[in-house]
Amino acid sequence: MELEARRKVEEEEARVASEAARLLQAQAEKERAKLIEQEARFREQLEQERRDHELALRLAQESNGQVEDITLSRS
Repeated sequence: MELEARRKVEEEEARVASEAARLLQAQAEKERAKLIEQEARFREQLEQERRDHELALRLAQESNGQVEDITLSRS
């Protein structure tokens, strides 16, 4: 009888540990997805800034003006 009680306790501990691991994995996946989304937004912003700069250069060239050259960098 004591062995049966011990087995049940061990099974419950294993179930709890498995659930904790599953929750940690889900949280890690959620964080990873968030970071991927942030990176995508940052890349979109850089690309938009690059296109804006190219447009400004073309407009300045057409009007014989000047535009300060910029270097995009990630901080």
